[in-house]
Amino acid sequence: MVSVPPSVGLAIVTHDSEAVLSGCLDHWAASTRRPDHVVVVDSGSADPVGVKRLAAVSALAADVEVTVVVAGSNIGFCAANNRALESLGPVDVVVFANPDAFVEPDFLQGAIDALAADAHIGLLQPTLVAATPDGSPTGMVDSNGISLRWYGRAVDLDQGGADPGPQPAALRDVDAACGAALVARGVALRSVARHGQVFDESLFMFKEDLDLSLRVRRQGWRVVHAPHLRVRHARGNPQSVRAAIPASVRRRSLRNDWYLWRKGVVPLRVRVPMTGYLLAKTVLVALGR
Repeated sequence: MVSVPPSVGLAIVTHDSEAVLSGCLDHWAASTRRPDHVVVVDSGSADPVGVKRLAAVSALAADVEVTVVVAGSNIGFCAANNRALESLGPVDVVVFANPDAFVEPDFLQGAIDALAADAHIGLLQPTLVAATPDGSPTGMVDSNGISLRWYGRAVDLDQGGADPGPQPAALRDVDAACGAALVARGVALRSVARHGQVFDESLFMFKEDLDLSLRVRRQGWRVVHAPHLRVRHARGNPQSVRAAIPASVRRRSLRNDWYLWRKGVVPLRVRVPMTGYLLAKTVLVALGR
């Protein structure tokens, strides 16, 4: 029997991201396995026409269906990804990628192979290598998955450490996968959808990957880091450099922390000590620290 390759959709959300979007699409065009359908959702960019033009002239557009959805206003990262999922339809594999994420040529095929080898994997994250806006690696790790500390703080594993280069293909379970480059089994996403939403739009943006990962794990799926797969990420506000994080971002992050605490998605063993952590964080944010 001849196996049928899985259908793969790629979702990219942009907001004034023209400076990096072209490079992002070029890297996807150079992949050994390309997605079958790409949906770019523009969420309130000053020049949405520019986004449409970049997508239309990208090398991907030559043989891959590329759809640009213009939201009109900044509807938020979560709502924009939900719009992308609506446009993609019920594909087997969904890749969520930031416009400042630059994939290696073998990334997608490697991710597909990992999903095929273990039917329990719901979400998969590659090693995210810190990069400059043109995609050049800085020699540091951006994220090897997200760890939820015992008191409730979510941190990117190994962020700021030296990049050791490609590693053996030994998957490891993590608490959550970073949404900058996230591969999801379609059925796992559909298992957590509520009222037609996979991403919780109450979050708007920030912590949406943590929320999604925790919900996917509750349904019995694995969330894993694949160290042999690599994507370069030009993160705009590295969490390891607190001074670089605007006050508005810290306030939004705090709000979402409290929301996840009230929602009950955080495990009970973490939720109890998380109360003290959030109270302390609230004071620090109020003081501008």
